[in-house]
Amino acid sequence: MIFRVIFGEICVFIGGALRWIVGNTIASISGKKKFSFKEYHRGVENPERGYEAMLHGTNNYILGLLFIFLIIFLFSQDII
Repeated sequence: MIFRVIFGEICVFIGGALRWIVGNTIASISGKKKFSFKEYHRGVENPERGYEAMLHGTNNYILGLLFIFLIIFLFSQDII
């Protein structure tokens, strides 16, 4: 149980960091508004729709999980 919680938080953090890096890079290039890391990691303070708060965590978890699997795959193939 503890491992699941810790692993989940690690996935959410990695996914939020990836979204923040890509989002700020795109915002810098296109001149759009940049969001803080907290907004990418946990979502906006007052979401307009109720499901938006849940979406940030889910997206971050999936991206973090995919990133971890990609790193494990690359290490297992001796690419890195």
